[in-house]
Amino acid sequence: MRKQRGPMSDSQKRQISERMKRFRAENPKPKRSPQATGAGVYVLREVGTNYVKIGTTVRFQSRYVSMVRPDNPRPLRFMGWLSRDPNDERIFHAAYAHCAGALGGGVEWFLLTNEQIAALESTLLR
Repeated sequence: MRKQRGPMSDSQKRQISERMKRFRAENPKPKRSPQATGAGVYVLREVGTNYVKIGTTVRFQSRYVSMVRPDNPRPLRFMGWLSRDPNDERIFHAAYAHCAGALGGGVEWFLLTNEQIAALESTLLR
């Protein structure tokens, strides 16, 4: 059962409002694409690190909002789409299996080199 919290103070509300403003300025929503409402393999990157998440979704907008929210302890940035077919996720996971990260996110997190990130970015759908 979730622990109940008391009401927020005005100071806490202002802090959250400021964080949301900064978050929206730093993380514009990705342009809508055919995949935005459908299925696909996406890539997120932890800001300031070389950790990337390769995941799949059938409802990108709701996934994006839940993953890239301002209260996430690891700020994430949407890098792009790798494939329109969610079944392709396993291909990308296998390609980067030797780079599996230890972020506690299961098999979807990878610690890549700058060169690997550049190569990954070059394969993103435009």
